Amino acid sequence: MAKKSDPDKFVISKDALLPGVLFALLIRWCVAAYPYSGYKTPPMYGDFEAQRHWQEITLHTPVANWYRNTTQNDLEYWGLDYPPLTAYHTLLIAVVGDWLDPESVRLFASRGYENENHKNFMRWTVFLVHEKTILLVAIPVALHLPDDPYMCFWFLLEVTDESDGCGAKFSALIVSDKFQGKPLLARHRLVNAVLQEELKTIHAFTQKTLTVEQWKQQ
Repeated sequence: MAKKSDPDKFVISKDALLPGVLFALLIRWCVAAYPYSGYKTPPMYGDFEAQRHWQEITLHTPVANWYRNTTQNDLEYWGLDYPPLTAYHTLLIAVVGDWLDPESVRLFASRGYENENHKNFMRWTVFLVHEKTILLVAIPVALHLPDDPYMCFWFLLEVTDESDGCGAKFSALIVSDKFQGKPLLARHRLVNAVLQEELKTIHAFTQKTLTVEQWKQQ
C-alpha cells in the first residue's frame, strides 16, 4: 500500500536537494558580484581591503609580528583579527595572489588596490571557502540518502559557517528518526560515520541531533 504524504513531515531527497544546492551556489556567486561595503571609500576602503591587507601582512611580515603593532604592521589599519589557523589560510591565498598579481599584496604600496582581476580572484577564494559548508557537509549527507524520500534517514535542516569566513568551523542541525532511542554520543557517531572523510578537512564541527518528534516539538 502506498504511503500517504504527511504535510507536516520535512523530507529531502537526492532529486530535490542536489539541484537546490547548485541553485544556491549560483545565487551565492551572483550576490558576490555586487559592490562591497567601503567600495572606493578611503582611507579604509572597506571589507575587501581588510582581506587584501591581511594577505600582504601574512606574506611580508614574520609570524611573530602578525598580531603586533610594528613599523610594518599598523594595527590601526585593518589589524589582523583572525585566529592563527585562519591567518595561515590567508597566507596561502596571499602566496597564490602574489604569484598572479604581485602588486595586489605589495606591502604599503597596495593600499586601496582595487584591480578587477584581483577582485575576481578574491571572489573565487571567498566563494570556494564559504561554500565548503555545502560541498563538505550537505552534499555528502545528500549522497547517503536513499531514493525513496519517505525512507530518508537524514533531514539536514541547517548548516552554519561559524568561522568568520575561513571555512574551518561549522555547526549543523540534523533531524532523523534513526536517532530514536539512541543517546547523544551514539547519534553523533552516526553523523560522523557519514562525514568521516569530510571532517578530516574541518577544524571544528558542532552538531545538534534530534528525532523528528523532538524537532516538531521545538
